[in-house]
Amino acid sequence: MELSQGPNRDAPPTPKTRSSSLVVTARALLLFLAAGAVVLALFLTKVDGKSDSRSKARYSCPMHPDVSAPQPGDCPICGMALRETLAASESPPSAETLVRLQPSLIDMAKKRVFTHELQAAAWVTREGIVQALLYGDEIPSLAAKEHGFFHPTATPDVGVAVHLGEAPAMAWDESTSMIEFELERSQPRLEVGTPGWLDLGAKPRSALVVPSAAIIHSSSGTYVLAASADGRTFAKRPVHIGKTLFGLTAVMDGMYERERVAARSTFFLDAEERLRADLDATAAVKP
Repeated sequence: MELSQGPNRDAPPTPKTRSSSLVVTARALLLFLAAGAVVLALFLTKVDGKSDSRSKARYSCPMHPDVSAPQPGDCPICGMALRETLAASESPPSAETLVRLQPSLIDMAKKRVFTHELQAAAWVTREGIVQALLYGDEIPSLAAKEHGFFHPTATPDVGVAVHLGEAPAMAWDESTSMIEFELERSQPRLEVGTPGWLDLGAKPRSALVVPSAAIIHSSSGTYVLAASADGRTFAKRPVHIGKTLFGLTAVMDGMYERERVAARSTFFLDAEERLRADLDATAAVKP
C-alpha cells in the first residue's frame, strides 16, 4: 500500500512565486529611494537657507552704526569689533530697534562726589584783582573768602596769596563764569595783564553727571535725549552743563537724578527724532 506524499518543500519555486518576490523587493527599494530623496531635499534646503542668511548678514560698529560691512572686522573710526546686526536687504534700524539690539545705548544720570585739585585759568585784570575762569558746578563749592594762590605763567613756582572777592560772578559762556579774587595786602604788586592760573587745592564737590557722549551741542544750545519710560523713544531736553571730568559731564540744570538718557549713538538717534518731528509738523499743516 503506497502513502500519498504532501507538497515537496525542496521543490524549486515556480515562475509565479519568483515574480511576486521581485515586485515586493522593487517596491521596497522605491520607497527607500523616495525617503532618501526627501531627506536630501530637506538637508539641502536648510543648508541653502543658512548660506543665504549668511550672505545677507551685516556687521556694524556699536559706536558708529553708519559703519557696516558684509563680514566681521574692526571699525575704521574707533577700532571696535563690528557686531552682526541686520540683513543687508533690511532698512536701517529705527531708534527702537537700535535700543533693542544695543541696550547699553541708555545710561542714567547719577550723583558723584569728586575730590581733586581745583585749578583754573586766571589773569590780573586790574590793580590787586585776579579773575579766574571757573565752571558753574565748581562755584558752589567755594567758601566765603575762599583762599588760594595765583601762579604767574612766567614764574610758576611763585604762589601769590589771594582770596575770593565780593563781586558777583560774570557768565563767560554756557558752562563757565569769571570769578574775582583779591590779592592779600601783604603780597607783591602784579602787573595788569599778567596771565597764570589759580590753585584752590583739593576739595570735595558733589555733582549730577551723565556720560559726556550724552551731551549734544548745537547752535540753539546744549541738550540731551531723555528716554521714555519704555526706552523706545527720546525727547530733546535742554541742559545747563558744567565741567567734564573722567568722561563724565556735570549737569547743573535740566535733569534729575536717575533719569535715563541716550549715552551712545546720539547722532543717529537725534537725527531720527528731528526727522520725526519735521514729518509730524508737515502733517499737521496739511489741510
